Amino acid sequence: MALSGRIHDVFVLMIAICSIGCGGVSIKPFDNIVRCSGTVTLDGKPLPSGSVAFVPIDVAVGQPAVGTINSGKFEMVTTVSSPGVIAGKYQVCVQAFDPMQTIETAEPGQAPIAPRSLIPKKYTDVSTSGWTVDVAPGMDPLHLELTSDK
Repeated sequence: MALSGRIHDVFVLMIAICSIGCGGVSIKPFDNIVRCSGTVTLDGKPLPSGSVAFVPIDVAVGQPAVGTINSGKFEMVTTVSSPGVIAGKYQVCVQAFDPMQTIETAEPGQAPIAPRSLIPKKYTDVSTSGWTVDVAPGMDPLHLELTSDK
C-alpha cells in the first residue's frame, strides 16, 4: 500500500475514533446526505494529493466526513456506502504528506517519525484552519485555497 494511502487510512481512523469518543450521541439515519465536492490549491496550484476532513460543529446533527484529494479535486464521503455529507455546519481541515518520503522509525520501541507535511500546519487542524462550511442541498463546489508560509 502506498504511503499516502496508509496516511489517509490513519486519518480516517482518527476521525472515527474522535466521533466515537463523543459518548451517548446517537447517529441518525443518513437521509439528508448532500453531495459535496471541490478543489484544493496551494499557492494557486492544485494540491496533488491528501485528504479533506469535515468535523461537525454539532455532533448531534452531523457525522464526520472525509474526501481524498487527487490532482486538486475531492469528493466527500461519510461512509463507504454514503457518498456525500449529512447537511449541517462543519469545521474543515486538510492533510497532505510527501508521498516520496518513507516513514522513518526512531529508536526501537519508539513511535515512527511522521512524514513531512506538504502544507502549513495551520490548515491541518480544524481549530486553526479558519474554515467552516454549511453543507446544504444545492451548494456550489468548495474551493480551499492554501498559501505557503513565507
